[in-house]
This record gives sequence, C-alpha cells and structure tokens, in this order.
Amino acid sequence: MNRTTGEIYIGNGDNAPVEVLTMGSGPIDVGNVQTLSGYTFDEMLQKMIDAGFNSGGGSSSITSNWPVKSELTLGNNLIWAGNRWIVAHVTDTEAYLVLESVTGQSGTFPGGMFNGSGVQDKCTEFLNKFTQEQTSVLKSVVADQTAGLVFCPTRAQYNGGFSWFNSNERRKVGTSYWTGTYNDSSWSVSANGAIQEHSMGNASSDVADFRPAVCVDLTLYDK
Repeated sequence: MNRTTGEIYIGNGDNAPVEVLTMGSGPIDVGNVQTLSGYTFDEMLQKMIDAGFNSGGGSSSITSNWPVKSELTLGNNLIWAGNRWIVAHVTDTEAYLVLESVTGQSGTFPGGMFNGSGVQDKCTEFLNKFTQEQTSVLKSVVADQTAGLVFCPTRAQYNGGFSWFNSNERRKVGTSYWTGTYNDSSWSVSANGAIQEHSMGNASSDVADFRPAVCVDLTLYDK
C-alpha cells in the first residue's frame, strides 16, 4: 500500500492467506481475505497504521499515525487511534473529532464527577491512551471546565457551536453524557439529544457518561 500512488498488493484470488506489501518491509501476513471484506481503502490503511506499519522511513512514520486528512470532513465517521470518531466541526486550520459514542464511565453531579474524579481527570486519563506520534497532530483546547489535548465539549459547542451538533438527532447516542460546562449548574446531553440543566437540588441523583473530543491541527499536514 502506497500513500502517494494508492497502490495495494493482496496475494492471490483463491481466498488464501493474504500478503500485503509495504515499502521498506517484506510481505506482511494479514490473515484471510475475508478479514478485509467491507473495508474502504482508507480503513484498510488505518488498520495497517494502527498495527505499526508505515509506507517508508523518516517523518512518514509520524504522519502515518495521524488521521487520514481526506476523511476529516464534516459529519464523517472514522476510525483512528483505536476509537470511532465523528467529525463535528471543521475550519481552515482545525478539525474537531468527538467520540462517536460514550466511554461507559458514568458519573454524578456536580460538573460530571466520576467517583470523586472530575471530567478533567477523565480527559487526562483518556489522553494516556494515545501514542506520542498520535498526540503530535493534536491542539490543546480550552472548553469551559476542561482543557488540554483531550477535552469535553461545552454546552455551547453541543448547541451548534460545533456545526454538526445542530439538532437533538445529531447529539443523541442513546444515553446521557456531560458537557464541559459547569456554572453553578451542570449541563448534559440527554439520551434523546436534548441539552439539559442540572441544578444543585439534583446533586445526589443526576448521572451521565463521558464523551471526549480532540482537535486535529490541519496546518501540520502541509509541512
């Protein structure tokens, strides 16, 4: 598979174990033909990247761990760094990726507390899942009560500030999750996608999940 030409070599057509050739390495056995069925070219490339293969030496070993730039279009779903993301907002210089669903780490009010650990702690914990090469393409973001290379989108970002999230339908993931906004009240997105306030009076009963986000620096792809 060549990033420049888009070429990929896959063994024979008899459903035998497949050999994929990459520049700078010998044949790589990636198993049976059926394991590649249904994947797009970019998804196959990403799987090879995640497995530690690249198309050459030098800086490409770093950039190959970045999201595929052509996939960073508004509303697109992509697989990167072992997770599924949705591209929630794109500018000339940045692409904001929000986890497609939640992490399954539910926490209680206020401000999205997770057994004594706040949303910011969960952002830092999630960041530790990335490699150094993967974080090299990310920008630090301040999002109300969270900040860093991993952040929790704010109430405003979920309410159209991120252009993808302009309706309940686009916000909902089947369970509630916290935003990064806490201003005397906490704010979450409900199971049906509505943005809701949690006042101090609900402190003991309100529970929601964690949905992190990252910002990809598009300017680095041109260097």
